Amino acid sequence: MNQTARNIITSPANELASPRSVTEEQIKNITSVIGADMEMHGKYVGKKANGGICIEGQYQGSITFPAGGVVRIARDAVVNETTLEADVVLIEGSFTGTVHARRLLEVLPCASIEGQIHYADLDMHRGAKVKAELFTLEPIAEDEAPSGSVISTTAGASKVLASPFVPAAERSLPVIRPTAVAPVAKDDAPASSDAVPLGVIARV
Repeated sequence: MNQTARNIITSPANELASPRSVTEEQIKNITSVIGADMEMHGKYVGKKANGGICIEGQYQGSITFPAGGVVRIARDAVVNETTLEADVVLIEGSFTGTVHARRLLEVLPCASIEGQIHYADLDMHRGAKVKAELFTLEPIAEDEAPSGSVISTTAGASKVLASPFVPAAERSLPVIRPTAVAPVAKDDAPASSDAVPLGVIARV
């Protein structure tokens, strides 16, 4: 038996696995790292659609990319009670919580997942330990998501776009036309009232 064959047999299968759906280019978009010697609790919001974060240590909280984004949970990472939302999610380590992968979720053999998984496309490697509810999402086409809009991620539901905020001064408001006001006779006014008499305004 040659050296190469021995290496293949003695090495755990999950050490030989590598991402096959998440591209190297997408992984290169990762600009933030929570190191293996770090433990963090909190809320992370990615501001750049072409950015990403890799968790190598321990994390609890939420990680959200409102648009785009790549989230990678490394092999030895432990992420508990966390909500992830991004276009692309790659899980190699331990995760409990909720995942929203708007475009792609890839789960490697060494991964352990428990919770809820929402995905548009799923690549689960053989050997991964998953105990979760699975929900499919409608894929998001880039030309269907204008800036400032949000697409519903409910499986099977029609896409709902939320209109961008419009200042009150720019909104189209109903026009109220002035109407004739009939003066109130002095004799009709209450005897003990000091208020200025009001006319009767016709309904528009």
